Amino acid sequence: MSGAPDLGVDFGTSHTVAVLNTGGSVTPLLFDGSPLLPSDVYAESDGTLLTGRDAQQAARSEPASCEPHPKRRIDDGSVLLGQLDIGVVDLFTAVLSRVRDEAVRVVGRIPDNVTVTHPASWGAPRRKVLSDAADRAGLGTVRLVPEPVVAAQYFVVVAGHRVPVGTSAIVADFGGGTFDATLVRRTESGFDVRAVVGRDDLGGVDLDDAIARHLAQRSGHSVDWTGLLHPSTARDHRARRAWYDEVRLAKERLSRHSMAELYIAPADRSVHLTRDEVETLADPLLAPALTLITDLIGHDPVSAVFLVGGGSRIPLVATRLHQALRRSGLDLSPTILEQPELVVAQGGALPPSAVEAPTGDLAVSDTPTAAQLVPDLSPPPIDDSPFLSEPPDPTEVDLTPPGFVDEPITGPPITTGVSIPEPVRGRSRVLARIGPLLVVVVIVAVVGLILNLPTGDAEESGDGTATTTEAADPGSDVTYFPEHGGLVTDLAVGLTTPGWDMLLSAGEDAVVRVEQLADAMYEPGPHTGHRAGVTAIALGDIGGAQHALSGDADGLIQIWEPASKMTLYEFAEHDGAILDIATTPGGTAISVDDASGVPVVWDIAGQERQRELSGLSDKVTALTTAPGGDGYLVAGADTGGRIAVWDVGSGDLVYEHLAASGQARAIDLAELDGRPVMVVAPQDGVPYLWDLESEQSLGGFDTTDTGSIQLFDWNGRLLVAAGGSGGFVRVWDAATTSPVAELDLEQPDAEPIPALQLLKTADGLVVYAAIGNRVAAAPVEVD
Repeated sequence: MSGAPDLGVDFGTSHTVAVLNTGGSVTPLLFDGSPLLPSDVYAESDGTLLTGRDAQQAARSEPASCEPHPKRRIDDGSVLLGQLDIGVVDLFTAVLSRVRDEAVRVVGRIPDNVTVTHPASWGAPRRKVLSDAADRAGLGTVRLVPEPVVAAQYFVVVAGHRVPVGTSAIVADFGGGTFDATLVRRTESGFDVRAVVGRDDLGGVDLDDAIARHLAQRSGHSVDWTGLLHPSTARDHRARRAWYDEVRLAKERLSRHSMAELYIAPADRSVHLTRDEVETLADPLLAPALTLITDLIGHDPVSAVFLVGGGSRIPLVATRLHQALRRSGLDLSPTILEQPELVVAQGGALPPSAVEAPTGDLAVSDTPTAAQLVPDLSPPPIDDSPFLSEPPDPTEVDLTPPGFVDEPITGPPITTGVSIPEPVRGRSRVLARIGPLLVVVVIVAVVGLILNLPTGDAEESGDGTATTTEAADPGSDVTYFPEHGGLVTDLAVGLTTPGWDMLLSAGEDAVVRVEQLADAMYEPGPHTGHRAGVTAIALGDIGGAQHALSGDADGLIQIWEPASKMTLYEFAEHDGAILDIATTPGGTAISVDDASGVPVVWDIAGQERQRELSGLSDKVTALTTAPGGDGYLVAGADTGGRIAVWDVGSGDLVYEHLAASGQARAIDLAELDGRPVMVVAPQDGVPYLWDLESEQSLGGFDTTDTGSIQLFDWNGRLLVAAGGSGGFVRVWDAATTSPVAELDLEQPDAEPIPALQLLKTADGLVVYAAIGNRVAAAPVEVD
């Protein structure tokens, strides 16, 4: 090589890439014959640190001594590897030292100019860890540049894509462990970061995990999946790594073929995986990323969308992004290069002056200045709180299937063939927002999502028969969702991720119907994994995303993705029909069956039973949760009329109450003026509000035969909603017990409503109620 070399280093979550630029040629450094250096670091007993494939190989015998994703540990200070406490800066240094050694081997000396890239969201403390590691690795004083900035530079300077001065580009980075999207604006001297969004739980490892669990569910009990999915021994970890290697390779083959074969070593058998299955699994993972990308549109004029990262090689990524951009009014095709995993390092190897706008590169006329843009889209303040959570699993991921696209993707978006219903009553829309128990934490603020009430279009019910969503009568505000093949037993309304708000209804027909409540990017339809009638439904948190928990008459609880309808796990710790399920935002579930009647607290993601809740002598039939104390409270009502309130975290009994008029059919918890209160709906008698601390009644509500009840915060005003017989829903002010609203859902012969839920919207309230074999929705006019 000749000339003064420049070195660009992309220190990634799963892989590290380094590229040399001598002015005449750009060459990636090779590590064990590949441009992708696994970022794994393994600590030997004497403190020697191995990197790359050496680390992966050593980890097969001692997985606890290996950190597969050092970048995710940026805020931890140190990491325990085996018996040694290793500083995070030392992990970074080990990887960068490997890069330095290879660069010296190729060019004979340390390159003159070294650029190391980092996420645009990293603040000064994190950047200092990176710069200190580069210095310890012998790279000297390096230039630190945000990853999306150098990626945009490469697309413009080397690939020849035009981004006029004054316009912006969106750089979407689908990596092995994370997803980031950044709005960068072209200036005379380069690119400036305008806004950053991202998710640390979206990446190639997550798709690999979804594929592995899908195959486990499909294969059933014919294979013992415990060690592969939940490894506990070194042997299990070795088998798991080999299995995930099979999954990754199959995923790569499916970019070229419609079907791939995987070998399950512990079972000595092979299974088949199709491209359609992978795309079905990928869609719900892509959806939140697409929403974050489209949230960047509309603040700066966008002239290009660039895809980088190994995950971008999956053909579905570009297809779905193209569709999402067009729905958002941006008629641009995303651009992906032949080797998207190299783009950031290649851009980092460019000299700083390379991206300066040449003479004649005209700025867009009437381009708004930074002061004219919305304030929250200016370069965001960087805090130093942890940006990345713990990795989902210690698995190595390499998303590098061949089959590149060297031009912008063109052509119309692919359609699913599924007709998304139009609203019943013209084009009325309301913004949906979930209540406090179903809030999903996302990185960007969700201003509001559009709620479409259902239509009169025919579709299939859970048993395959055609049904129709319809208005009750001409001019009526009541709307009905598609019918079940039996009575609706429970429902849940929730916002799972931005653009994914939905209604779930459980039925005696062993089906949970998933209905679309907005312009979301999933298909409504049934979850049909149960073999017995579904008796309870709830939404629970796994890694920051909401999943469905449905319990049936056989005592089985399934945990599944509402968008794909795919079962991920099963909780089989109950011996009788599930009577109720309650959850907390922290990923804890509480469930009870009709055999023991004792509530069980368990971890949703791990399906691990934590404790039983004792204190009631009779069977518990109803559960509810709410914030309280330093965590969450759960209340349970038994058949003898006693009600207990426990601390979810400790299992301690906090409050007790003997319900008036015998057994409580329904209960709910909330706070009123800073004190904990509980609404109780007796089987025989009027509902009433109970102060748990003073142990006094705060008043009753004039109705009887109540089947369901809810406390709901309406703009600081606590409301009580009760579902009664005849299709009536009545609403009161909890503080004054005065009536607020009464709704007739036009079912005079209906039994007491077994489940209802209020949802706050931009136009007011909407109530969803189980009526017979379907769910009705109606607006609530609050005085």
